[in-house]
Amino acid sequence: MRQSQYNAMFLLTEELIMSMEHRAFVFDNERFDSELRNLLLNAGLSNNIDKIKNFIEQNKEEIKNPYYGGIIDENWEDTMSAKDVQEYADFAMTAYYEPDEDMGLAYAWDAVISILKSIKYKKAEYALLGKPIKKKDFCVDPGCCGLGIVKASDVEKIFEQLSELEDEFNEVAEEFESDDDIECDDIISAFEDLLSLYESAMDEGCGLLLTF
Repeated sequence: MRQSQYNAMFLLTEELIMSMEHRAFVFDNERFDSELRNLLLNAGLSNNIDKIKNFIEQNKEEIKNPYYGGIIDENWEDTMSAKDVQEYADFAMTAYYEPDEDMGLAYAWDAVISILKSIKYKKAEYALLGKPIKKKDFCVDPGCCGLGIVKASDVEKIFEQLSELEDEFNEVAEEFESDDDIECDDIISAFEDLLSLYESAMDEGCGLLLTF
């Protein structure tokens, strides 16, 4: 077993890590930071859903169902199961992204990180997994497998750095042996998807939400 910073508080087996599907969304982190971040963190520390629920009710026109997509209706809570702070946070955060516009790297993400690390790219984990939203002992993580944010202010620089590494990445990918038998072409395609993800965020002046 290994401890990974991008798993926040969770200790995951190699098998579970390889089975996790990387998901990524263009995310308005600046609005999130000013409107919702502290509310979520304080709700998590107090284990109280009231303020998150109130935020959702007051912003219904922007809140989507994270499971099915589409703006929520008056019966939105009927689609919930746990009805805990994490699940309410999951709904509230959709005010800042479109849950049906996933641009993630699916199952090739771990291979992409491994190659980026092998060519000494120090921001590999941040670029693909972001930084957790946390305060003290509470971490926003509705799926319990990790959730991170890349700031809009970092997007252009990371895109430029990744673009400069593309040729070297592809060379290493040709010889890379993946633990989960992902083909070289799929890894190279995933890296191209990563560049497209950052380009989309740049075009919209936003950051990224990265999760599993």
